[in-house]
Amino acid sequence: VPEGVYIYEPAAMTALNIDIQPIITSSYIIEQADINVKQIPEGLQFQFIDEEPYAISVKGIYLELAELDVEDMLPSINLDDLQVGDQTVELQLTLPNTLELSSEIPKVRFDLTEAPVEEVIDTTTGGTRGANTTIQTTE
Repeated sequence: VPEGVYIYEPAAMTALNIDIQPIITSSYIIEQADINVKQIPEGLQFQFIDEEPYAISVKGIYLELAELDVEDMLPSINLDDLQVGDQTVELQLTLPNTLELSSEIPKVRFDLTEAPVEEVIDTTTGGTRGANTTIQTTE
């Protein structure tokens, strides 16, 4: 027995059970409705260009993949610092450390356009104004 290792019951046997799980690959479909769109620049509006869902494959232990749903992956795109026009960004996914994406990261294509200015009835003058107009009142 190596130094620092003690046997408390020398006659007892210890059983070690090892559960071997197969590594498999599962396919998932991510719909546009599943994607969280983060940080749309102020004054712009967002619209998907491609209407087709995004297919991905994830590799890992069978039991973990059996419990994994698209919602668990937190699919999202971040629009921070993007300008007006046709844009493409990678889909961001969050997977447990024990699983890995085995397909290419999908690219999400969308259009950013200037949001229309809403007209608001100006009760102080009876006219209309843009939503970003400030009214100063005097008493």
